[in-house]
Amino acid sequence: MNKALERLLAINKLSERTRVNYAAQIKLYLATIKKTPDEFVAWVQAKPKEFEEQFASFLAEVAKERSASTTAFYRDSVKKLLDINRVNGLDWNYINQFIPTARRHTSDRAPTVEEIRKLLSVCTLRNRCVVLFLISSGSRIGVIDYLRWGHIKPIKVDGQNIAQVTLYAGEDEEYTSFISPECLDALEQYRKVREKAGEQITDASWVFVTEYNQKSFDPKDVRRVDSKIIRNELGELMNRIGLRQKNEDGRYEFMQSHFGRKFFKSRMESAGVKSLSVELMMGHDIGVSASYYKPTIQELAKDYMKGLHALSVYNPSIHEDQINALVNEKVTSALAEFFLSVDTSKLKNLGLGAQLQTMFEKHPEWFAPKKEEFKEFKLIPGSAIQKEDLGERITKLEAKMAELLKRLEEKK
Repeated sequence: MNKALERLLAINKLSERTRVNYAAQIKLYLATIKKTPDEFVAWVQAKPKEFEEQFASFLAEVAKERSASTTAFYRDSVKKLLDINRVNGLDWNYINQFIPTARRHTSDRAPTVEEIRKLLSVCTLRNRCVVLFLISSGSRIGVIDYLRWGHIKPIKVDGQNIAQVTLYAGEDEEYTSFISPECLDALEQYRKVREKAGEQITDASWVFVTEYNQKSFDPKDVRRVDSKIIRNELGELMNRIGLRQKNEDGRYEFMQSHFGRKFFKSRMESAGVKSLSVELMMGHDIGVSASYYKPTIQELAKDYMKGLHALSVYNPSIHEDQINALVNEKVTSALAEFFLSVDTSKLKNLGLGAQLQTMFEKHPEWFAPKKEEFKEFKLIPGSAIQKEDLGERITKLEAKMAELLKRLEEKK
């Protein structure tokens, strides 16, 4: 390896992922000028103005086909190589003029559940696992370059089998997120297929590998699949089945690399999960809030469960606590109005969730001995009820309340 590139790869303040990405981008650029890293450094030192003009022209051409962030990454990679090799005095202000301004707001959207289902229907088992992993963890697609089986830890929360996932393990960017029961089931199926072919999978094994011949297995064929390959395969699938169209600005409706993060963020926040928890599960820096908001893994898992139903693609059932939350949101005010009109003694647990239970405990004067009237609406611990049943449940509850009010009026 050239000494110039070795110096870059030895920078301890850069994560391994960043070093590798810088090196890859530098090689792409150097291939266009047919120089090795050492030859390039020597050329820039000898003819800095010539380099400035050539590199500015190169960036201008890249900007015609690629995004502002990609163009800027070429600049950052090459600048880091030159900086670490002590090449100073270059006019970077001039070069920066050829990098387009990044968009403040992108026009791409999150895919719908129906679009995710359509994509999954044409995926291989491996890519199906990738899609479910991305949409249920909110991770970047590049995380699969670092993901090993030991980073996935199945856990049970509120009666549901999910998994805690350590992303970018060992890197400066390491953080924790979770994956859904659907994703966990798919991954277990994917693992069993590989083990049946003869692969010996351990905690150190890569989760996603290149496709190999299942009938004539050779351990040498097991290699980690590059995230760029997966990204391109998913993009080609989306285009082939007509899943996305280009907007007026020439950008696709949703991006092949970030569609999972868009889906995760929009679905979790619409389900009422704390924004700060969502940001942490996506590996985002929450700024000064990080000094005050430091949830435990268990607390994050609880927040994840609140939005799990919104991440589900095939299983529309909602856990007991999630049903309670939805019921509370829709009928709290109506229940309060009802109980305020009741002038009798206590009525204990109605099984409608912690929010209403707290209200009942604070205002015993609201309760009447009518527990039997609400018995059919009590949620059974550990049960799961289909979304479609929720509206009917609320309608029945409101009807029952109206009936009780009518009876009270008749008794007056």
